[in-house]
Amino acid sequence: MKKWKLIVAMVVLCVTCTACGENKEETITEETYIEEKAEFENYILSSETEDVSIEIGIPSIFEQTEYSSESWLALQIPGKDEDSSVQLMMYLEADETIDVSKSMREEVNYLLSANSDEEVQMLDQITIHADNYEWSYITYVLEGLEGFKFYSILENGSTIVGTIENIGNDSESFNIDEFIHQIDKTIVAE
Repeated sequence: MKKWKLIVAMVVLCVTCTACGENKEETITEETYIEEKAEFENYILSSETEDVSIEIGIPSIFEQTEYSSESWLALQIPGKDEDSSVQLMMYLEADETIDVSKSMREEVNYLLSANSDEEVQMLDQITIHADNYEWSYITYVLEGLEGFKFYSILENGSTIVGTIENIGNDSESFNIDEFIHQIDKTIVAE
């Protein structure tokens, strides 16, 4: 089951990355992100088994892609050109027996080792305390890509899991801490 989710997540992310930027030529800058961050688009995210669901607000600068479903949220910020964008993928895990932290570290280790001939050093997991929840994330960097794997365990027992990849935006780093603090305030767990 975990491997299936990993494969689906990687396929969604790869297909989304391939399709990003084809329909829009808008330039997204840090100033645009800051100006628009106060406005949110609300989404309902359900677990794969539909046992639990949450409502979550995502900054409206993100656009929904055709790869979203009730159990997978796939959004993007188109970049300056067709080779750059910020991709966001999230899902809700209802199975409390899954070690999300371990799975997240294994995914990052796989990404790094598959894309490098050198020995890969495991990155530290960072934990932050936002207003409502405790969040953990790992940062990884590959050529032309800055990525974050993150998760938080919610009060309804489910775990929200996500990936953000900043592709081709060499000069602009994505502020994962600010993003987490923003979405943390909007979560309504049912």
